[in-house]
Amino acid sequence: MNRKRVMLIVPPHAGRAVWEFPLGVGYLANQLEEVGFHVSILDINGLQLDQHQVAERLRIASSDYKLYGISAFSTQFGYAVWLVDLLKQIDQKNFVALGGPLPTHHPELCLKYTRADIACVGEADQTIGSVFANPWESWNIRGVVWRNGEEIVVNEPPEPFDLDELKFHPYHLFPEEVYFKRLGKGVNIATTRGCPFQCNFCSKTVTQPRKRSIQHIEAELIHLKKTYGLRGVQLSDELAVTNSERGYELCEMLARLKLNWGCQVRVDLVDRALLKHMKACGCNSLGAGVESGSQRILDAMNKKTTVEQNLAFMLNCQAVGILPWVQFIFGYPGEDEQSIRQSIALFKQANYSPPRPDFTGKYIMSSVATPLPGSRLYDDLVRRGLIDNELNYLKRIERGYYIIKPEDVIYNLTDWDDKEMMARKRSMETEIWQNWRQRANNPLRRIGRAIRAFPRGISRVRETVRWQPDRPVVPEEIF
Repeated sequence: MNRKRVMLIVPPHAGRAVWEFPLGVGYLANQLEEVGFHVSILDINGLQLDQHQVAERLRIASSDYKLYGISAFSTQFGYAVWLVDLLKQIDQKNFVALGGPLPTHHPELCLKYTRADIACVGEADQTIGSVFANPWESWNIRGVVWRNGEEIVVNEPPEPFDLDELKFHPYHLFPEEVYFKRLGKGVNIATTRGCPFQCNFCSKTVTQPRKRSIQHIEAELIHLKKTYGLRGVQLSDELAVTNSERGYELCEMLARLKLNWGCQVRVDLVDRALLKHMKACGCNSLGAGVESGSQRILDAMNKKTTVEQNLAFMLNCQAVGILPWVQFIFGYPGEDEQSIRQSIALFKQANYSPPRPDFTGKYIMSSVATPLPGSRLYDDLVRRGLIDNELNYLKRIERGYYIIKPEDVIYNLTDWDDKEMMARKRSMETEIWQNWRQRANNPLRRIGRAIRAFPRGISRVRETVRWQPDRPVVPEEIF
């Protein structure tokens, strides 16, 4: 067996647009190359390959590769089962390791219902080299789950490490032409791992949040500017700004590099002064989990934010000229007519409606609350017996949770039936859209926007203030 060649595989992700480089797989490739492996990456998602094309490529590669790693989300369970089975059909001696959120949250199910040899739990950066160096003797490595006859053995989880130890992400191992076609002169990078907050609906893979140093991030961005002529960057973190001090540090560094940028924040961690400074330092857009206009629902989510903070965030972003990309969840337990009216009132006060389509090409503004493996919400439903067959549930969530039709609802957490819930969701969104359109198309408002934006040019005004349902909103707009 040629143990010096490893292929890492990125499965397709149903319902999600291809626009961000897969960062986790790239870091694993770095670690493997560090200990002497030749690594190639089959980015099925980026290349948008069908199953026939995947099978053909893997059969061709089978003469050179016997070691495979597959990174999968919980929503990719069915595809992971098929992919592992395909690799074993090609050659029974192929060694297949399954990693990512799917085996992190369901290691026993992964080994019971796939033909993977081992499952890697949590962050595998420090263990992946040992796994592939001794593929049939990997059982005592931290973070590895393996079969011992009929028993599934779960080893101790991997230990956290300093993120500054990571080498810069190997963008060249991915189909760059695919991603740069979407991103233009921009890339996505990771500056943190994990999130210190405990929202009940959130699925966590990283248990101990950590940050890269500003110096390490800056060195990578300088490298990327030299390599790709970088003009913009998206910080692909669960939470890039963990406090105001970190926010100001990121601002100063990105301003020095003269980059346009965007990231994910919390509404309670960015006040108007910080937002104004972000704009001055090149920030064009910010994502934030507003989630609901009902304080009762926010409290049930353990969001630790208020409706007033949600409103302030949206108004302040608009005031300083930053595009707020609001994440909003509909149908959380306790959702009723009162909470819907409160959410409508919030968006009317903010005169805001999200400027993006969902990933099916139709315009919506909220996702349906869906229990994700690894979240407190999911664990609670399992504990109460309301999700009594986790295998069947994994098969159902493969379709994704950007839901349009009642028949696609994965798990209804409200007191309404699926049809009624989706009708109320659409009614809420329609009222918010109509309110925004009426105000946005007011002649006085349009004249005022044109005057304020005149130095940037009328073409830019049209791009930023008009709702354009015929043109998909893609990440280059933040650069």
